[in-house]
Amino acid sequence: MRSDNSNMTINYTVRPCKSVERKMMCEMISAIGEISPITDSTSRYIGMGAKFFTDFSLIHRMFGLTEMYSIEKSSSEEDIKRFEFNKPYNCITMIFQRTTDFLNSTKFPPKDKRNIIWLDYDGGFRSDMLQDVQISVKKSSSFSLIFVSLNIDFGSKYKAACPSDKLEIFNIRVGNDNYTKNVRPKDLAGDGLIRSIIKIFNLAIEEALLDINSGERGENDLQCKQIACFKYADSQAPMLTIGWITYYKNEIDTVNNCKIKKLDYYNETDSPYDISVPPLTLKEVGVLNRNLPNIQLPVPGAEFLTKDEVTKYSKIYRYYPALTESNMVL
Repeated sequence: MRSDNSNMTINYTVRPCKSVERKMMCEMISAIGEISPITDSTSRYIGMGAKFFTDFSLIHRMFGLTEMYSIEKSSSEEDIKRFEFNKPYNCITMIFQRTTDFLNSTKFPPKDKRNIIWLDYDGGFRSDMLQDVQISVKKSSSFSLIFVSLNIDFGSKYKAACPSDKLEIFNIRVGNDNYTKNVRPKDLAGDGLIRSIIKIFNLAIEEALLDINSGERGENDLQCKQIACFKYADSQAPMLTIGWITYYKNEIDTVNNCKIKKLDYYNETDSPYDISVPPLTLKEVGVLNRNLPNIQLPVPGAEFLTKDEVTKYSKIYRYYPALTESNMVL
């Protein structure tokens, strides 16, 4: 769930790294359409639109989905009016509940369609996020996509703590000794915290699958494979997004042969794909575009551009946000 005032403090339409991530995720959704078409009759979208609904607008426009649910913790009369006012389409159903409560409720739609779920939290890692992903997997049919985004900054207390105290703080956040029993203080050093969070989410999913497939095992056992892992920072807050696809055991070859695996950022590992958008002017972007995709250094006419700037832009130029995107929900 979002913090109570996040929809007032974060403009989700003008975060460049977030914009790149959205487009990459939509490209992944399109790639899954090779297996089974992404249409209004086959798929629904469940997310957290805040008051900007940027992801909802993009997904509706790209795929034409009309069964869409936006989950918000805020439920005051004023907030409800504001969210309803800002909805870009009347096909978006507002759910004013905690994510866990909605996912566990009878309001959650049946398995008659593929779920495309994006649990886009702005808060830090918590145990209820693991529960939400587990429930999402359990309530999804084959070829569903589940993404979770979260802030991976554990705060100043964590940063100042000694290794053993960091482990204690991490264990409290996870809230399940079975997931953390093999985590050691050294595992949380540097990027180890990110890798540990990714592993914990995958352990939680494995537990959910064991519960789902607890009866007689067979070709129709539900499986879940990690397909994405991004990290980025549009501000001071470092963010992590992990994505998975569900499928039945006898569909593994179909998933493995899908063109989604050919995407540069397809990722089954615990080393995130780094989305970094260099701060460039429109003229600089124009020069780079004219020299892509086989760009040479130094860039003709813009020799001042650094190798780091050129490398970062070359990775994400196809998804680079245009200024007009801030008005896309109007």
